[in-house]
Amino acid sequence: MKQKIKWMLLLIFGISIIANFSACRKDHALTVEWVYINETDSSISFFPPRINFNLNPNSSYSEIETTEADQNVEINDVGVPLNVDVIFYNNNLCDTLNGKSKLELGPAYIENYTVEKKGDNNFKCTFRFTDETMKRAKICK
Repeated sequence: MKQKIKWMLLLIFGISIIANFSACRKDHALTVEWVYINETDSSISFFPPRINFNLNPNSSYSEIETTEADQNVEINDVGVPLNVDVIFYNNNLCDTLNGKSKLELGPAYIENYTVEKKGDNNFKCTFRFTDETMKRAKICK
């Protein structure tokens, strides 16, 4: 009888572990469309360089990122994909982003994006390079 009770307890313990483990799985998708719009008359590139990600004057680039996530993710919990140290305008103006405050850091912080919530865990985030953002740049040395 004691042996039967031990096996029952082990079985209950094993089932509870499996139930807890399956509750920790991330069964939800997070989809973010990242849009970068160059509203300037300058070409834009970055350091470190991003492959296939240079913006011609008055053009845009977008990419869609889908990952596993928890249910009901807020956009402030998402890291931006364009985390660069220097933005180059026409290869002669440089905006060095190291050591600046969040609001000056351009595409490195989600606070600087226009965010559209398209549904649960589905966002469109747009960053615009404007003449105003280009004014922070200095002549490259």
